[in-house]
Amino acid sequence: MVTTGRACNARRARAAFTLLEVVIAMAILVMVLMICYQILGSTLEASDQIDRKTRPDKIGDAIMGAIRRDLQGVVWYGRGEDVFRGDDGGVGETARDEVHFFTTTRPVAMVQGRLGNEQWWTGVTSVSYVLHQSREVDGCYVLLRRESTEIAENPFETGTYFELYGKMKFLDIL
Repeated sequence: MVTTGRACNARRARAAFTLLEVVIAMAILVMVLMICYQILGSTLEASDQIDRKTRPDKIGDAIMGAIRRDLQGVVWYGRGEDVFRGDDGGVGETARDEVHFFTTTRPVAMVQGRLGNEQWWTGVTSVSYVLHQSREVDGCYVLLRRESTEIAENPFETGTYFELYGKMKFLDIL
């Protein structure tokens, strides 16, 4: 049996999608994508909220980790009672404790690669953690870390201070 050209064209026309079917498929696709976008948006918003709520814990852990690392390297340097000095600045939310000590922890500048030659370092660094009133946030304090590789006559008076965190409420170590 021989098929004519008209019969082939009729079969092809029935096999194709109509404009209405394409529009319906596009509408369904748009609805699915809108639902996916809403799910993505709410997931990102929830992630941001969790980050905002857990940020103080993460910052606190990082600060305590830095202090712990320095305290693990505390060393006696033949300085008598001045090897570790703590100033008790109160109790509870009014606490403004200060700690000063010698440690074998490498200076931050050396760890960050800003100081290329390690021959000048004696292996001992004097470190302090102190609080100062914040100029930017009322009722808060700035936690400063001081370090000095010069073990001079007054090792806790020299060195460079840098800010660890600018929104401390209190420091109660002792």
